[in-house]
Amino acid sequence: MYIFIFILFALLYSGCYSIFPVSEVNNGFAQDSKSWKYFNIICNLGDHPKWESYFGLDKMECLDYYVIQINNLDKEDYEGVTGKLEFEYSEFKKARGKYIKIMPHGHCPPYTDYFPPVNIMSLDVEIRNELLNYSGEEKNWIPLNLNESLIPSQWNYFRIQVRTQEDSIFTLLQDDINLFPYLETYTLIVNFADPDRANQYIAIGDEHDPNSMRFSWFQLCKKVQNGLKNWNKANKQNYSKTTGSFR
Repeated sequence: MYIFIFILFALLYSGCYSIFPVSEVNNGFAQDSKSWKYFNIICNLGDHPKWESYFGLDKMECLDYYVIQINNLDKEDYEGVTGKLEFEYSEFKKARGKYIKIMPHGHCPPYTDYFPPVNIMSLDVEIRNELLNYSGEEKNWIPLNLNESLIPSQWNYFRIQVRTQEDSIFTLLQDDINLFPYLETYTLIVNFADPDRANQYIAIGDEHDPNSMRFSWFQLCKKVQNGLKNWNKANKQNYSKTTGSFR
């Protein structure tokens, strides 16, 4: 009896949502990215020539980067769910099943950069397997459940009340944005919730204050980006809305 109680406590304390997982939709984030059912891959032009040639992206001179969204959810995952999943189910029906959607970003003329959802099973087998099993750092899980706020490493809009002495990433961050002299403490807002890179940013101070300093998320080096994503101390506060919608 005591052993069971100890195991239950350990599971809850470590951030598990339940002892018996049900699905990604109602039970949260899976650490193994190859098991994700709903995700996107953000690619710079030239990152994946095979994919770009297959989807005709290499012929789009107006393209800066593109997002590949993959919805590998099963039909039963949509039952009784509202919010973003209602829209995704309409796309599911359009594609007649699990689908992939290409979202180009650049300076393309209106209506020339729209790719309708395509049934995953209609793709070339090699391309399909590469996409479904991709595990690079450009791959981002799209949360659909109500519990993802329990996992700081999966927040995409948050605040950190920074004390520079806590970690070198907070000094490196100031180097990345050319902020001198160094601040010993500061409020940091991080927001990379929007798939459009132009809308992903960090802010020093209150982001609603016109005098706050704002910089592109991509001005930060990978070490700093990863450090901020994985920061899990009490001074990190989730600003993401836990409503079941992609923020």
